[in-house]
Amino acid sequence: MPVCKIDLRVNWNKSRELVLYTALAEMIEVQNNDLTVGIGYTMSPGKKLPFNYKGEPIILKNPLDFKVDLSIRDTKTTQRTLDGNDDVTAGSLNFQLRPNINYQINRRLNAQLFFERTFNEPRVPSSFKRSSTSFGIKLRFNLA
Repeated sequence: MPVCKIDLRVNWNKSRELVLYTALAEMIEVQNNDLTVGIGYTMSPGKKLPFNYKGEPIILKNPLDFKVDLSIRDTKTTQRTLDGNDDVTAGSLNFQLRPNINYQINRRLNAQLFFERTFNEPRVPSSFKRSSTSFGIKLRFNLA
């Protein structure tokens, strides 16, 4: 009987750095918050896929892995002075979505279908919003 495996990952990182400049009477604060949520699903060999090829059901001979990661990163650099002025000088809010499918074709050949979408929204008005997309297929051949 084929067995399927489900993985769930949650990773949260938080950091804060302070730098004091006594000659300028100011302090720089850098804050980072990073949250990553991932889910994975592994279909074991012998599992029948929900679609057919030339009228025949497709049955997996090797494991098939599905993974999706969603990352949200918030970074902010603040310049603080003694007179109470706090100015955000750098930083951004980033979103990243990365699904991929990995299949071991045989003992030496592995195929991976991947997609990555990234959005970047800056915290300062002098920067521009950016987004990027990448996708493709990776074939990995093992010589050992």
